[in-house]
Amino acid sequence: MNFEWVALGLGNPKERYGGTRHNVGSEAVEWLISGLGGGCWWVRGKHFLGKASGRVLYAVQRCYMNESLLIVEELEQLGIQVSQWCVVHDELALPVGRLRISRGGGAAGHRGVEALAWGLKSDAFSRVRIGVGPSSELDRSRMRDFVLSPFTEAEMPAVQRVVQAAAGAALHVLGDGVDRAMDRFNGWTVPSGEAIS
Repeated sequence: MNFEWVALGLGNPKERYGGTRHNVGSEAVEWLISGLGGGCWWVRGKHFLGKASGRVLYAVQRCYMNESLLIVEELEQLGIQVSQWCVVHDELALPVGRLRISRGGGAAGHRGVEALAWGLKSDAFSRVRIGVGPSSELDRSRMRDFVLSPFTEAEMPAVQRVVQAAAGAALHVLGDGVDRAMDRFNGWTVPSGEAIS
């Protein structure tokens, strides 16, 4: 069966990296999958696990972030073109509790986004970017360890809210198109009472 859209959550294997900053994209799509009603079916690939609802596939990465290009061949076989991808991922350039939607653009050092763009031969996919950035400037040599670290206890309420908001943003990309979703969600932040100090 061919699909009209895929919402792909990026992350490393959950067994080892669940709850880390780098896995918020996959957590947002898992949250979407958990809310799907009847009439859905599982779609299992070698490098992803997904659930289909109508002509939309909600998929979560099951390989390492820098191996994301392996997913491309599998999903292209399902008839999904680059303009039909909505990729949900962590974003160091945004603080915790913020999200942003974009179409295309650079990867900003994100290995998963780089790998997808290389495999697709294009960066013209939609992106829901979830803020995981530090509260102060971070040295480049520490970035890898930072994104593979868990959130602090103080950050968790905001993280839970922004993951759910990112799931909603992805649904709007799929249903209303990326431009209308950007109008609605860009600049969204966790309400001030829950913001990280």
